[in-house]
Amino acid sequence: ERGAENGMKYFSKSSEAIRKGVVNRFENEERDAVKQLE
Repeated sequence: ERGAENGMKYFSKSSEAIRKGVVNRFENEERDAVKQLE
């Protein structure tokens, strides 16, 4: 998953704030995708 390890897996060189934003965005995208499948 793109948000694996709290963003550290793919965004290890980014700041903590950027990683948090990315992880939050991925979680929102996943939630929206699941809603569309319902």
